[in-house]
Amino acid sequence: MRLGRVPVPTAPAAAAIRAQWLRRDEVYITSKIPFCAGEALAKIAIEEDLKALNTTYVDLMLIHT
Repeated sequence: MRLGRVPVPTAPAAAAIRAQWLRRDEVYITSKIPFCAGEALAKIAIEEDLKALNTTYVDLMLIHT
């Protein structure tokens, strides 16, 4: 019986995607920007996060102000 999605820390999920143990469409990635002081800094933080996660998108980005 499948119970649904299980939260997995982002770093292990990203590593599993890079190692091709998981397909990107099999995971729902949530990430966050801990502090954001404006649109320009948010854009930089999001781009850095995507690069670190080795993906082109996240499913949910939380932005704390």
